[in-house]
Amino acid sequence: MEILKKMQAEEVMEATSVGGNQIPIAQSGRLTVSVGINMGLELELKQQNVRAKLAERQNPTTKQGLELEETGCKMTKVLEAWYLNLADFLPAEALDEELRTDATPERQKLRLPSDFNRLSHTRLRLNGLAEKAFSIRRGQANDAIKKLRDCLGSKSFLVRRKYKMAGGQGMLLRSESEIQWAQKQVQKWAEVYCRAWQAMGRLRDLGDDGGTSLSNGNHGRGKLQQLTDSDLVMLSEWMDEHRLWREKGEIAEAEASKKGKGRRELPWLWKLEIEVTTNMVGHDQVVDAVDKWTTEAIRIEWLHAQASMERFDEEVRLLEAESGRIPRMFAYLEDRWKTRAVKWGKEGEDTGEQGHMMLSRSRRGAIAYARRSAMGFRQLKIQADIR
Repeated sequence: MEILKKMQAEEVMEATSVGGNQIPIAQSGRLTVSVGINMGLELELKQQNVRAKLAERQNPTTKQGLELEETGCKMTKVLEAWYLNLADFLPAEALDEELRTDATPERQKLRLPSDFNRLSHTRLRLNGLAEKAFSIRRGQANDAIKKLRDCLGSKSFLVRRKYKMAGGQGMLLRSESEIQWAQKQVQKWAEVYCRAWQAMGRLRDLGDDGGTSLSNGNHGRGKLQQLTDSDLVMLSEWMDEHRLWREKGEIAEAEASKKGKGRRELPWLWKLEIEVTTNMVGHDQVVDAVDKWTTEAIRIEWLHAQASMERFDEEVRLLEAESGRIPRMFAYLEDRWKTRAVKWGKEGEDTGEQGHMMLSRSRRGAIAYARRSAMGFRQLKIQADIR
């Protein structure tokens, strides 16, 4: 947030020179470049969530179909509002440029600087916007990597807990659903990172990395690398494999390496977390990292368990209070019907109906009904007290 505020403050005075003319990057006080691009990234994430929901419901029911249709209508309205606000920070040349895009709202291009060909940035007056977009995309990539490590750490903890604490079919199914949810989060943030990675490649030239030998030819992305499925490895899984090959010995490992197998190198996204400067990662460093992620996962799980326990305790107190009110209610109704029976008997005596047999038929029936009701509520009160 502080970085975003700083970028907004710079945009107030910043201008870029194109063809000898000073052209302000932020063309409107309503929506600056950094705010507009961040809104675009949030909209991209919403589109991704809609695509994920559609992928989960390949054969939707009638109700689910209506929900998906409503979601699509909402996304269309959001996109219409977005396109109306584009003129606040996007040059007119870029607005008029034709883009090949999908008709479905969850796949439409948002006309962000990364959606245009890099060779046309000068013609469309997008050079300044492209630099801002690159900085924001790099921050998005770093955030996605952090989220990925968090999700992989949570998944590792859930997998270990499943095999150590599974005590029944219900608990096993619950653990499986939690692991599946964690895997979906991993896939979600992996897609966000890949989208940011590709966008940065379209915003800068190949060798635009400041001339450093470490990152030269990476479109200015520095230590960030292309993400593959083999990189999405839990640290605990990598450590178990590392331990297995140490037990087998160097000869067995060398033979397996000739066949394209053997011990895998620690993925680069974990090296960023461990902050190593070489390709060699010590076992102790990985152990410390695993302990760190495991501790964080246990802390989060403890908070969830604490919240569940407090919610259960609250439900128990509410049920106990309700159980205490039930016999009191039955006792109150019993007393009410007894009072009515006595009242109706006195009313008969006041009208000259002496003795039970002298009361009118309707009055006797009313008194009998009142006494029977009082007896019924008394039995209910006794049963409620026992239970």
